[in-house]
Amino acid sequence: MNRMKQRKYKPETSSHLTGVFLRYSGAAYIAEVQAALHNLKPYWGKIREVEANFEIVSNLIPIALQEGAESWLILYRSDKPQELLILPFPDHDAKHYTRNGKSVKLNGGSGLAVLPLFGLIRGRCDKWFADIGYRNLTRNLSPKEPWWPRPLITRFQLVRTNTSLDSLLRMPEVRLRPVEQQGIQHALKEASQRIQQQRNEVLAHVLEAEDEDHKQELITKFEEDIVEENNRLFDRLQSTMKGEIVTPSIVRSFKKIIDNETERFLISAKTVEKFAREHLLEGFDFSLPGSGLWRAVERELNLSLVWYVRYCNGIVGNDPLIGREPASTKFMMQAGRKRVNLNKQENGESRRLRGIMLGPIEHILRSSHDNGVAAKFQPVLDGGWLRFMTEEGGLPTALQRIGKIRNRHAHISAMSQAQYQQLHDLILSPEEDVSESVLGKILRMKMNILKYSGEVD
Repeated sequence: MNRMKQRKYKPETSSHLTGVFLRYSGAAYIAEVQAALHNLKPYWGKIREVEANFEIVSNLIPIALQEGAESWLILYRSDKPQELLILPFPDHDAKHYTRNGKSVKLNGGSGLAVLPLFGLIRGRCDKWFADIGYRNLTRNLSPKEPWWPRPLITRFQLVRTNTSLDSLLRMPEVRLRPVEQQGIQHALKEASQRIQQQRNEVLAHVLEAEDEDHKQELITKFEEDIVEENNRLFDRLQSTMKGEIVTPSIVRSFKKIIDNETERFLISAKTVEKFAREHLLEGFDFSLPGSGLWRAVERELNLSLVWYVRYCNGIVGNDPLIGREPASTKFMMQAGRKRVNLNKQENGESRRLRGIMLGPIEHILRSSHDNGVAAKFQPVLDGGWLRFMTEEGGLPTALQRIGKIRNRHAHISAMSQAQYQQLHDLILSPEEDVSESVLGKILRMKMNILKYSGEVD
């Protein structure tokens, strides 16, 4: 009798693959889940059990996975605990699981089989990561063979956190606090959770996107979402605290030259930062106030250096953001290995120009001796300012450092207080002499540019 040859499955050592079963006291199916998670070999290692409270769930579980759920699986690699695959488990929205090739209803009383689910999450990769598990579950929603019995998991998210998972799991239940403080903490926590949920969704779409332009559009849109969320949080804190705001010294020092929108970016950043430090440090996403800092730099560069380059090329007049030519007219400028369209406009017929982002501005300045930008600024800025604008160790280096912090700790994962402080120091230090800070120098160059263009006109 011939036996069918089967490929022997040799997964990665399961001790690297671990997780948490997080559940409220009294959650349904606890006994069944405990039994089912007792031995997950060959697919997985040990899953520890942690009792949940409101603080843990609200800081760790995305809002979309909280509704109707009492317990969750949190899966990750022991050597990469900052990347988590989270799913409600058992999930009443998941109509069936599978056991021995047969569909089993959660309330059917015939046992809860999890090995097929873990086999699906684990997949056949030599080395498993949380994003691989996410993709495996995503593909399972529309399999090539729809008749094949499988776990119908429809709610799951990939979460990246730079707060220690163990510290989040140890968060105590918070008792009653004064009403005003509760309102502030609720506003901070709610905004932080919303932006983390959006980040998770954007990362999922970026993982699935094949076109680089589409990926960039997703990231750009998410940056706008962070800024808008921070503005809403700032307005809410103002109403709660009856108008209490923090005005950075750079706003007062450059009151005559700084743009109104830049001023709002900076004030909202410093105000939200202050309240987050005082009322909700643990688990707060500091990319919210951080967005105000990097957008202040981006805004002022577009109103000074970028405006003057566009002005010299006939793209704009005195209004730095209104183009003279239709959107169909492209003006491409060398920016490192790529080219940037200086006449890229917002949708619609307003001829309103899009701001150039920090990364492209950095590369335009690094290429300034080849693309003609340095030559355009020679009659405007003296030798010291021109070197600061174009050479290594000056503005291009500062923009590169700002961009790295923004990209890593805003687009990919939440920003910690320490990372926010690093971003703050790059942009606004030394505070005792803000004119020597990166943003202070940009504003001083803006004064020189506006003065020169006024004399020329």
